[in-house]
Amino acid sequence: GKNAETSRASIRASTRSQGHRQPNRSILKNDRSRVSSCEDAPVNSIYRPKRIVLIRHGQSEANVDRGITASVPDHALHLTEEGRLQAVNAGTRLKEIIGFESAIFMVSPYVRARETFNGIATAYPGTDIKVREDVQIREQDFGNFDKNNMKELHSERNIFGSFYYRFPEGESIADVYDRASHFLESLYRRWEFSRERNTVVISHGIFLLVFLMRLFRFTVEEFYSFAPLKNCEFVVLERLDEGKFFSIAYSWTQDLPPNIGGLRLLPIEQHEQRLGAYAHIWDGDLSTPLVRSSKARYSVQVDPEDDTDIPSQALPPAPHEVAGHAADLSGGPNLSTADRPASCMD
Repeated sequence: GKNAETSRASIRASTRSQGHRQPNRSILKNDRSRVSSCEDAPVNSIYRPKRIVLIRHGQSEANVDRGITASVPDHALHLTEEGRLQAVNAGTRLKEIIGFESAIFMVSPYVRARETFNGIATAYPGTDIKVREDVQIREQDFGNFDKNNMKELHSERNIFGSFYYRFPEGESIADVYDRASHFLESLYRRWEFSRERNTVVISHGIFLLVFLMRLFRFTVEEFYSFAPLKNCEFVVLERLDEGKFFSIAYSWTQDLPPNIGGLRLLPIEQHEQRLGAYAHIWDGDLSTPLVRSSKARYSVQVDPEDDTDIPSQALPPAPHEVAGHAADLSGGPNLSTADRPASCMD
């Protein structure tokens, strides 16, 4: 707990305890160990936009009544009245950022994302806005219509590991990661011939966080530390010194000042709950106490106040046992991640 809090101060800080690695929780601005690079891209595609603005859609019908997805397809959900107001406000905020600079809008085909774009576009009356729909940036697929046992499925997912759990007839977050990789490649192909100063992506909470994970090569452990994006929250990426590196300049939610330097993170306790087996990974030292996996125990508790695209994380199974006792997550030296490159091209 204490060292996890300390790790926010430096991207190089992650803690170890009894030989078991904890993930780094820091995502700070202008740290070149955590920037996306175009140095691996072909010479003829070196051009990059000035900034990339990621925007989650406004409040949808399912954000206030999750039960609606048992009878209405997820892709067909509309914005609420509050969601419309959020979308119009997002247009005003976006205009503060990019003004009348050239821009391309990449929009999810889901109805709520398209309606969010329409609300944003009201900030530019009479302007010929360049917009493209891209099916790759749609929401994670939780199956077709929600089933009667969705609470049990979400509980099973939280215990199995939310990143890898695939919903029946749907996707896992790992599947979304593959889509995010394809989308990133398509952006590079577009940048070979397009010269817009801004790329604006209007999509969904899970997809946008996974896209950032792919772009900056964040680990699964680090992904588990991200707080869900709020409706019409911005994440603004800017090129450092007009060079080839992007960094997270700030995130921005309605009625709050910009969060300079990175993404909002979950409280440390919630992050540790999400980690599961990742909290106790053998470091290769044969003198380290043996880690034994514990059997998953089911819980159907779902946070009723969670109105995001990422359902609340239920408590994980009992801690993994280390030589007969629960591992202590505090104390130990720092583990540097400074040598790990963060390129957006493989």
